[in-house]
Parts: sequence; structure tokens; C-alpha cells
Amino acid sequence: MAFVRRFALPALALAGALASPLKAEVSVESDVAFFQRVQVGRVDVTPLNVFADTRCLDWELCARTQTMVITAILHTESGPQQIVLVLGEGARIEGGYLVLMSAGVPPSQNGAIPINDYRLELAFVPDELVESNKDSDS
Repeated sequence: MAFVRRFALPALALAGALASPLKAEVSVESDVAFFQRVQVGRVDVTPLNVFADTRCLDWELCARTQTMVITAILHTESGPQQIVLVLGEGARIEGGYLVLMSAGVPPSQNGAIPINDYRLELAFVPDELVESNKDSDS
């Protein structure tokens, strides 16, 4: 059940919220560079580093697990906190979920992608949307 709460609910809430009249409550920031501090909904975040990027050019022929993991600093009233974001998965933070939606750059067949080429898309899904989506599924 912890897996469902951590990953499936934020994804379902985001999908439902983007397709519903409550769309304005989901905050999305696009074209975010590493080391750029941005406000996404109720939170300030600064992406810091690519921990892993194992995405494939052709997913049908890819034998490895495809994922992208970044580290970021979440700026809170109590001070900065490091957070790990996994592509397409919701990370639970105070007030909702922070989601790494896109890398903004396609995978490379030639090895590492320069960090300056990434243009991230981040979304904040507030708890209210997750709760309302759970209620509508019941």
C-alpha cells in the first residue's frame, strides 16, 4: 500500500487534475535548468544534479531499466532540505507531491548529456487534489 500512496496516487491525481476543471491547482514549471531556483506551486526548489539517467533512445529495444533520478534542494521555512526526484514519480513533501515530469532533453546514444542541456519540467500536486481524486475513485 505504501507504493500506491507514494507513486500511484500522485500520478493519478496529476492526470485527473490536468484533465479536470481544477487544473489551475496543479502548478507546472517548464524549461527549468539545473542550479535554477524556481517556485512550483507552494514550494521553492533548486535542481542540483543528475544522479542517474538510464533512459533509452528506443524503449522497445532497451534491455535496461529506464529511469532518471535527480537531486534537488527544497527550500522550506525550516531551512534547505535535499530531495530525490525520480522521473514520473511523486515525491511526498509537505502540502503535496513534487513530480519530475520531463527531462526536457531526449536520451543520448553517445553517453552523458551535458547538464546544461537539461530543461526540466516539474509539477506540484497539492494534497487537496490527491484527496479529491481518492474520494472520486471510491
